[in-house]
Amino acid sequence: VARTFGDQPLDSHPLKIASEDILLGVSDTDFKGQSALANRAKNIIRDEALPAYLTLASELDQLAETAPEEGGLWRLTGGSDWYHAALAHYASDPQINAETLHEQGQELVWSITAQLDIALTEQGLTEGSVGERLQLLSVREDQTFTNDEAGRAELLASMQADLSRIRNAVDPLLARPPKASVAIAPVPAFLQATAPGGYYTPAPADGSAPGFFYINLRDTAEWPRFALPTLVFHETVPGHHIESATAAEIGELPLVRQMVWNATYGEGWALYAEDIADEMGVYEDDPLGRIGYLQSLLFRAARIAADTGLHQMRWSREQTVDYLVTVTGQPRSAMETEVDRYAVWPGQAATYMIGRERIWQLRRRAMNTLGDQFDLAAFHHAILSGGPRPLDILEADIERWIAAQSPSAG
Repeated sequence: VARTFGDQPLDSHPLKIASEDILLGVSDTDFKGQSALANRAKNIIRDEALPAYLTLASELDQLAETAPEEGGLWRLTGGSDWYHAALAHYASDPQINAETLHEQGQELVWSITAQLDIALTEQGLTEGSVGERLQLLSVREDQTFTNDEAGRAELLASMQADLSRIRNAVDPLLARPPKASVAIAPVPAFLQATAPGGYYTPAPADGSAPGFFYINLRDTAEWPRFALPTLVFHETVPGHHIESATAAEIGELPLVRQMVWNATYGEGWALYAEDIADEMGVYEDDPLGRIGYLQSLLFRAARIAADTGLHQMRWSREQTVDYLVTVTGQPRSAMETEVDRYAVWPGQAATYMIGRERIWQLRRRAMNTLGDQFDLAAFHHAILSGGPRPLDILEADIERWIAAQSPSAG
């Protein structure tokens, strides 16, 4: 990727185009001044930035020659301790245990697989394992897009329709729906090889542009129709976009709470947001879409087993990829990218389900304590209004919120 980026023609290079776009916004400089700055930026990109990418590519090639075949932290001296520290950091729990977490992940896999078995059977998909049936569904003609420009355009239009139908419907579940808009766009071609399947980038603080959900369209076979609604809900509304835009628009939050993201909080909210969409009934007339929702949950549960398997249980890369493909029914190419990500980012893959489970624990605690006084929109605002923070701080915030809502508090 570094070599491809460094070798691109200068006149059409993303760095040059981005610099020109930025310079157009310099309001206190005339056209001549902007042109001079643009030329200066062009020279810096040509003479310094692009050669630096090529140097990086060469150094990475040298590292690859001596790199190990397997990526688990267990290989390294003190690796298990390092992995425990990573998990403890993400979970805000110094007592967390990788082996126990591995078992919990597998238990969640079994539970969600049982739900999927029922849902698939109701749709006439009865032959083979759940993973095999999901694979068959994903290649069915009515669930695929052609892997060309027309197919990509159709896929993006389908996602836009999902965003449109939930954008306003979710407002009653939010005490202060954010004003910032969100858009869907494809991952740039030069990033597709190593980019994840999809990711969200927040709107700028000054509101000059929307937030963006970027989807990797290197191969449309990775995105069957039934999986798209839940993906949209996770990345945009009521997921990452709502979480990010709310924090930005609250106003009184310290800058660090707006700028420094916490993966367990953010991914936990986005996965919980998938549950919100299901609660709202968006899949009542879309049973295949609900299968996609359950497959997403299954994938996040399998990620716990895969991450702990790779770094603690001494699973090989191939074993970890095989596990994810078998359990989730997702394409091997996508799961290979996933496992490579886990290898260089230990513990992050577990954050989704850890965060989601903690939010649900807090919600159940609030419902049990407050009874008829429980307000779901107010609870969501209590979660979101504090911005990204570790789970122990989130828990303390919600405990204070519950105490403030309790009838005895008045």
